[in-house]
Amino acid sequence: MSVVSWRVHSQALKRRMADPQLDFAARTEGLLTYLTLGFVRNAIPGGAGAAFPGAPSIYGKCIDRMQAFSRMAPLWAAYIAGGRAPELKLPDGTSANLPHLLAQGLSAGCDTASSTYWGAISDFDQRLCEAADIALACWLARAHLEKILPPRQRDQLHAWLLTAMGKRTADNNWHVFVLLITKVLASLGVHPDRAGDDAQADERWRRLETFHLGCGWYRDGPAGPVDYYNAWGFQYGLFWLSRINPSFEGALLEDRLLSFARPYLYLITPQGFPAMGRSLDYRMAAPAPVAAASLVDPAALPPGTARRAQDVIWRYFVRHDCLRHGVPCQGYWSKDLRLINNYSGPASSLWSLRGLIIALSASPDHAFWQSPEQLLPVELADFEEDIPAPGWRLQGCRNSGEVKLFIKANASNPDYPVQPYPRWRAGLDWLRQRPARPDNELSKYRRYSYSNLRPFWIT
Repeated sequence: MSVVSWRVHSQALKRRMADPQLDFAARTEGLLTYLTLGFVRNAIPGGAGAAFPGAPSIYGKCIDRMQAFSRMAPLWAAYIAGGRAPELKLPDGTSANLPHLLAQGLSAGCDTASSTYWGAISDFDQRLCEAADIALACWLARAHLEKILPPRQRDQLHAWLLTAMGKRTADNNWHVFVLLITKVLASLGVHPDRAGDDAQADERWRRLETFHLGCGWYRDGPAGPVDYYNAWGFQYGLFWLSRINPSFEGALLEDRLLSFARPYLYLITPQGFPAMGRSLDYRMAAPAPVAAASLVDPAALPPGTARRAQDVIWRYFVRHDCLRHGVPCQGYWSKDLRLINNYSGPASSLWSLRGLIIALSASPDHAFWQSPEQLLPVELADFEEDIPAPGWRLQGCRNSGEVKLFIKANASNPDYPVQPYPRWRAGLDWLRQRPARPDNELSKYRRYSYSNLRPFWIT
């Protein structure tokens, strides 16, 4: 599809997202059809991935293309799991059958004889991260896939997921990925001896517990940082773990989610959130734990508030032209490779869909979609809110809509500047297909304050 055609579709979606006559359900439908069109138009033969334009990751084309499928698959699966019609009409007038897209991609990606086979998962392999999303999609869409995936292809899928078992991983949020895969396989009836025994899951869980700071907040590893990975890396995966296997610490996980989400909600505003930390291209997933908490206990976190948190974040970023060529761009508002880690490729930003995935898993008649909308904390009053576990203090102003995040441990630090990524260097990295972007860790983590109205890279 030409650049001009994509510009037309992106502008049409932008108008739809800004239309005051439409509700969040209608806007979400527009997002889903736009993103699905992006996948379909850029899909590789067999449908196990898509070749989106953009700057490459350090993992190479195979993983970059795989992520387009693995990170879209749970969105499709959640949509149909919520009881919606599987056939989508896309913005260009064509249609897409979501169970077919899932089955086709899974079959091609897990077939060892296919030229688009994803490859067996090895130690410290990015495929393991993607396998967690694929496992979740299989669990969400299990009723549909059982009907349309032949036994041989289901066996291939299970065999591929099993290659994740027993592999060494990064000592951080990746433990959540292994837990998810293990519990999904068990729920799908794969024999426990093949899927990994309880001892391995217990070991992963015990290790995660050493990262826990309290009230659902985690360090990203034994000496790792604290950032929005708590929202889109830890709480997202742990929420699904509590759904897939409630007997595996389900009550504890739900209690921690609620303790996390209530003060965390104060970060979300109609003008974004105080961005900091790594993987900022996942930015639209920031409200994910708020949606999850409203499904767990609507009395503790009202569905109308959770829905508004999702709605305002997506409207904010679409208004700032974050969607290009059928995929969220590599940046925050628009493309900005200074903010993008070397492990992020053209489709990595589809982790932004994690809040929508949780929302769409609820049926259209669920309270999440039907409850009256309620305003966010910053829309109601000025506030000061402490989040003790990470050492954060939040300050909100109703009149300006600004929320400031103060990191107490950084009180004496300077405002570290963002290091540039010259165009010539970006072009050279693209030619080599090997990025060497500045990590900008000091700017992302070591400043004292961060604001939604004035992001840290704005001078």
